[in-house]
Amino acid sequence: MTSTIHPLGDAVRPPLRDPRTAAIVARMIVGDARRGLVVLMLDDDGWPLGSFAIDDFAGPAAVVRASDVVAKIAVDTPQLARVVLVDVRSDGSLEGADLDAFLEATTTLDTLGVMLVEVIILTPELYVPVAAVCGLPSRW
Repeated sequence: MTSTIHPLGDAVRPPLRDPRTAAIVARMIVGDARRGLVVLMLDDDGWPLGSFAIDDFAGPAAVVRASDVVAKIAVDTPQLARVVLVDVRSDGSLEGADLDAFLEATTTLDTLGVMLVEVIILTPELYVPVAAVCGLPSRW
C-alpha cells in the first residue's frame, strides 16, 4: 500500500458541490486505477485544500482507515472542514459494511469538527454516493 499526496493547485479549483464533480476530480487523480481510495480535503465552502490517494486499498476498511488519517491531519489543519472519500473499485456494488464504514468515519471526523460529506464508490463506468443511496440526508 502506498500513499501519495496530491496538491490540487490551480488546475482543479472548482468548489466541490456534488458527488459527480468529486468523482470527476478523483478520476483525474487515480487515472485508470481499478482499486484505491482518494481523500478530497475541503474548506467550509467546498474549495479543495488538497488530497491524497491510497493505492490498491479499497472497501469499507479503507474508508475507516482513511478517516483516521484525516483526523490526524485535521489536528494541524484548522481550515480543514469537509472531506469526501472516493472508494475506487472495479465494480460498483454496495457491500454490507459500506454504510457502517460511512457512519464510523463520520463519527471519527465529527469529533474534530470535520464533516464527512460523502463516501463515493467509483468504478470505470459509474459513481455511487453511499449516503444518498442509503437514504441519508445530503451533506452537500
